[in-house]
This record gives sequence, structure tokens and C-alpha cells, in this order.
Amino acid sequence: MFDLLLQILRNYGLIGVFLSSFFGNVTPYFGIPYLFFIVEYSSIVETNLYSILLISLMGGLGSALGKLILILVIRPLRRVLPEHYLIEFAKFRRIFDRGLFTAIFLFAALPLPDDVLYVPIGFSQYSLIKFSLAVFLGKFIIVFISTVFGGSVNFAFSGNIILSGTVSFLLSLLVFLIILKFDWDKFSLAVGDHGWLGALRMVLRDFSSFWR
Repeated sequence: MFDLLLQILRNYGLIGVFLSSFFGNVTPYFGIPYLFFIVEYSSIVETNLYSILLISLMGGLGSALGKLILILVIRPLRRVLPEHYLIEFAKFRRIFDRGLFTAIFLFAALPLPDDVLYVPIGFSQYSLIKFSLAVFLGKFIIVFISTVFGGSVNFAFSGNIILSGTVSFLLSLLVFLIILKFDWDKFSLAVGDHGWLGALRMVLRDFSSFWR
């Protein structure tokens, strides 16, 4: 598979960047470390600001399309979840609606296992337009950095798909558990009475009182 993607990049240039970014993001947890292929591609072609921007654009678009398809596949699975689980996801989305865009962007722009965040968001019915835009902007940045720094960039877990996927999957389960078992009604009231910082301090001081 790795040799095939490298061949696609070399033969198809920017289309190869798009395809490798798409396939690297459409599969949850055990996705192909596409950034290494972009680093490889940037090391074998002549780059300038214009070409770097084009590579970043194609990488961002391919990544965003891959994550969008992933979310569209996840959403119908809501039907098999008990109703009270869906209610908790809705509360989570309402409370953090504005912050979710920033979180999605940061997970896309940094070498983080982003499916940890994106899979649970898929169940929350967050805006697909906002989600895709945040992913595109973040992936544009990380592809840009990968292209500029070339082979000198080393991303955590990227060299070991099994380790990366396993860690991401376990962290996603943890996020699911927190969303489902956390008392979002109580937290929302605490935010209204004490503000965000005050509510977070209350959670840190006595987490068990917010855990159901």
C-alpha cells in the first residue's frame, strides 16, 4: 500500500497529494500516515511558495473530504444508540458549540489522533459545513508545514499505524464515556452561575459530583 501511494504521488503530482490525503483520512483510527507521503513528494519536486500553497490546498481538500465521508458514515449509527445517549450528545454539542470549531481546527492542524474527537462529534449532529471548514483549514496548515520542512518533520505515532490506531480507539472510548456519564445539566448551571473558569474549577475540585 505504501509503495502504491508513493507511486501515485510521483506519477500524478497534485492529484496524488489529494488522493493520499483522502485515503489517509477516510478510515478511522488506522488511517495511512499520509503526511509522510507528502513530505516524500515535497522532497522530490521543486518547491516554491506557489507550489507549496497548491500542495497544501490539495492536501487540505482531500483530508476534509475524507473526514466528511467518515462523519456521514458514522451519523446513521445514531439510530442504534439508546435515546438517553443521544440526549447527552445533544447537551454536549449545545454547551461547547462555539468551542467545537476551534477544537476541530486544532486537532486537524496538530499531529494529534484527531478521530478521538471527530468520531464522537459524528454522533452529535454538529454542522457539516462548520466541521468541513475547520478540518480543511487545519489540514491546510499541517500539510503546509509538512511540505516546508520536508523530511525533517517527525509526527508522533505516524510511523506505527497499529499503535496509532489502538491509542486513538481507546481514547475515543474514553471520550464517549465522559460525554455519556458527565452531568451536563449540572455543568451548564455551574457555567451560568460561576462562568466557564469557575465551572471548570468546580469540576477539577470535585469531579465525582459531576459524574453519574
